[in-house]
Amino acid sequence: MPIVFVFAFLTFLFIAIVSFFVWHAFSKERSFLYWSASGGIQAAGWGLLFFSASQHLPFLNGAAESTIFAGHVLGYLALAHFSYGQIKRAQHVVWGLVVLAFCLLDTASRAQGFINRWDGVIAMLHGTLNLLMILAIFRARRAENRGVAYTAIAAYALLVLATYNKGLQTFLHATSDTALTAQTDINAAVVLGATLGVIVGTIALSLLAFTRTAKSMQDFASYDSLTQVFNRRAWEMALEQETRRSRRKSSPYCVIMLDLDHFKSINDRYGHAAGDKTLKSTARLIDSTLREIDIVCRYGGEEFLILLTDTRLAEGAIIAERIRQMVEATPVEFGDIQFHLTCSAGVAEFDPIHEPVQTIVERADEAMYQAKNQGRNRVAVAAKPA
Repeated sequence: MPIVFVFAFLTFLFIAIVSFFVWHAFSKERSFLYWSASGGIQAAGWGLLFFSASQHLPFLNGAAESTIFAGHVLGYLALAHFSYGQIKRAQHVVWGLVVLAFCLLDTASRAQGFINRWDGVIAMLHGTLNLLMILAIFRARRAENRGVAYTAIAAYALLVLATYNKGLQTFLHATSDTALTAQTDINAAVVLGATLGVIVGTIALSLLAFTRTAKSMQDFASYDSLTQVFNRRAWEMALEQETRRSRRKSSPYCVIMLDLDHFKSINDRYGHAAGDKTLKSTARLIDSTLREIDIVCRYGGEEFLILLTDTRLAEGAIIAERIRQMVEATPVEFGDIQFHLTCSAGVAEFDPIHEPVQTIVERADEAMYQAKNQGRNRVAVAAKPA
């Protein structure tokens, strides 16, 4: 067993060091700080167990078990922080009390000679923590990282079974020589399982963090920083995808080009901050009007493009008119100031059989200028392509 403790000590120490440098490089992922602390504390616990076994110092066992348990709790908090976000102070207090209760029960059990049964309780508690870690990983799963999440869940599920099995074996079997030998084998397997668990957890946490960072970078590249709707690059990709789907299924879609009327006067009168607030408010208003499958994009300046999936021209005109009425009726609040604005919109229906994709936006734009020329604050419908 001592060599197994050395292996666990070195593994957890290595994980602590690596996780600390990962957190230092990506300080926004505070979960790695928890994970690093967890590894360092558990390494200390396994080190105490090694000295206890090799130097025949059984009084160190209690301190070692309490230290390992505290580190395991921090490991769960690392995954919980990653999955659920900021951990509240009350949760830290609760888990601190749990660790304190563990220390007191451990001391009392050893003093009363209940150490064999207490070992079973310890195994059950570690199994429960592993079960909570499974729930945290399950909560963190996303479409882009399900493979990683389910692999980690499977590894932790095996560890849960191993620790629960150890607990049951401790409770149900007498301490005969055969049972003690079997228990030693189980203990070695659980120690190896714990090291496997921290390795799998580290890999899983790293990959989950990587996919989340990659998704954030993708969102940053796809969304307009001011209005948080699609930017022009993301719009063009979405339009190409919808065009392929439209031609494959012979189903039309509509594009609305919308421009805020006299937007320059808002900047001139109230300042560019008011103009930015106007654009953000308008983007939220448009987005709240659309279905989940529809897309809104800030095309440039005060212009917005809207993609309406599976929509005929008449339906698109109705939606555009609804948006126009909402823009006109909803005041923009900027500090103590309230002001109204209007918009002009052009609607075009894509012909999946005869029309090239490049012309749909052009026709919607021409219809929008037609609405401008007719007096603004209205919707114009584009003629079908020749």
